Order: sequence, then C-alpha cells, then structure tokens
Amino acid sequence: MLIRRIDHPIVCVRDRRGWVDTFKRVLDLEPLAAREGDEWGFSNAEIAVGDGLVGIVEPAGEGSHLTKFLAAHGEGYYALSVDVGDLDRAAAHFRAHDVPFREAKRDGRTTLLWVAPRSACGVLYQISPGMKIQPGTNPLYEGIPEVVIGVESAEAGRDRYRTVFGFENWEPVESHHLGYRGYRMPIPEANFEEALIMAEPTSDEGRLGRHMKAKGEGFFQFSIDVTDLAAELRRLRDKGIKVETEGDKLAWVAPEELNGIRVELRQS
Repeated sequence: MLIRRIDHPIVCVRDRRGWVDTFKRVLDLEPLAAREGDEWGFSNAEIAVGDGLVGIVEPAGEGSHLTKFLAAHGEGYYALSVDVGDLDRAAAHFRAHDVPFREAKRDGRTTLLWVAPRSACGVLYQISPGMKIQPGTNPLYEGIPEVVIGVESAEAGRDRYRTVFGFENWEPVESHHLGYRGYRMPIPEANFEEALIMAEPTSDEGRLGRHMKAKGEGFFQFSIDVTDLAAELRRLRDKGIKVETEGDKLAWVAPEELNGIRVELRQS
C-alpha cells in the first residue's frame, strides 16, 4: 500500500484571490502559505484544514499547463495530492505495475511524481513525500478524511486502484443523498480513518449522476472532519450559508456557495 494519508485536494482557478475570499467567508479558512509564479507555471494559496490542506492554484503565464486545463475543463477540482513518504519506493511500484508516471524536479532533485488521470479513473494524482502541516484557522476542523471519486464502474475502479496504489481492503458503501454505491477503501497508516471511495452513480439524475454527465469520471467531493458539527452548522446558517444535511452527523455545503465544488462536513 503506497498511500500513507490524503495530503490535499487541489482546485484550479483563474484568479485565486476570489476563491481565497470565498473559503474565508464560507469555511472560515485562510491561507497560511502561498507561492508566486515558479518554474512549474503556477501560483498558489495553501489553506490548512486541520492535519491537511486545500491547494488553490492559478496559471502563471500563458504557457502554463493550467491555462490548457481551464480552457478544457473550467474551474474546479484539478488533482489530489497523496503522501507516500518514499518517492523512490513509489516509483519502483509504478514501474513494476506498468503505471505511467512523470517526475517533477526542483533544483535538479525529484520532489514530486505525477500519475495521469487516464491511469486513475479520471483523477490526476500528485505523489508527495509529505509536507509539514499547520493547524487551520477554523479550530473545529480536524482534517480531510475522505475523497469520493465518481466512476462508471465501482468494481473496475476498485481493481484499478489495487494495481496503481496497492489497496487490498475495501467495504461496500452507499449514499442515498449523493446517489451512489461503491467501495470504501481505507488508508491504514493515516492518523484518522481516511479512505478513498469508488462511487458509481445509482441514477443519472442523482447528484453524482448529474455531475458525471457534465464532467465524466473523476474527483467529486472531499470531506472535512468537524469536532462539533452542530456548532459549525449554526455558524454557517448565521452567515446565511446554504447547507444540506442528513441526520445529525453529515452535512454538505451547497456547491453554489463554494463556486461549484462539493464539500462534506461530518461529525468526527
């Protein structure tokens, strides 16, 4: 099993300033770090969320590969960064299992690997050795425990991720609210009960079904563990933020509040 923890979802946008303002207004989160137009062709804002973060990236210069992404797909989820610890070990695994990947170098040294969407059910993966995490500005948020990946076949997606990342355990899972069934695949080394979910739509008109008709296979949502969900929902409603709820342990920020991306809040 390669993945030690979910490091961070990455959102690609045209102008990060507006998105930073949105995350502050809605989730009470502010960036703790930023990078300005480097040799990789992007600028970013890193928004800490408990033991993880959300990366917001924008193109730096017309030659940036992010410019091409935005032209083809528009703003939204771009990639998922996962912590594997040892990049050499990950590269050896990918070679042994015929998984195409590329290296990203900084100062002549390999600092990241990338696995393309065609190899991972529509999700671009940033393979990271891990990074130092600071607590975020919303003290109720503990971390990012789950990512839901929309796929045409949950069984095929599960088998693909067994090859690409070495997942060996899974359990059936279903969400009536989001309109999917599939498999929850735990990440055993993570601090929290982290997992990736292979989600197959149960209806073309459900939330996942409508998303996949527009976007195809790929990143659908990420979750945030909340120490006091009732208190967080009061804060959101007091600010006039629209939320969807299911029982007293699950809630979703309405996607229109976060420029179309879907975020689940759950009682930790």
